Amino acid sequence: MHISLLDVVPLVWRSIIVPETITLQKLHPVLLWTMGWHGGHLHEFVFMGRRYGEADLEWGQQDDVLPEQRVSLAKALAGVTSTFTYLYDFGDSWQHLVQVEDYVPAPAAKVIRCVGGAPTAAARECGRRIRLSQPAHLILVRQ
Repeated sequence: MHISLLDVVPLVWRSIIVPETITLQKLHPVLLWTMGWHGGHLHEFVFMGRRYGEADLEWGQQDDVLPEQRVSLAKALAGVTSTFTYLYDFGDSWQHLVQVEDYVPAPAAKVIRCVGGAPTAAARECGRRIRLSQPAHLILVRQ
């Protein structure tokens, strides 16, 4: 899958391989680590208008956010879309466009890995100002 961080220049992107059976709850830390984020902020996935994450009353999410714990990537895509958004840090509103580019045979997708990307990561806690931090390292995460 191809992940692009929206609204930053230069373009920050990663290409990763994950199993389609991964739950959205497990995909969240994979996206965090892959993009160079350290966690600690709210997030949500949006698939064709359907929102998944952990509902937070402070952000007005009591009724329209579905739990992410038992929803696989394949189920969320529902066979009808190959694109979704991932929002990280509601305060800074880091929007990511995620596109499923291809499907690989099951044995090759058992190990989650980053196979490409731009050499920079967006800075954290910068109040939506566009600036870039140190180059992010591409990492291998075993599931």
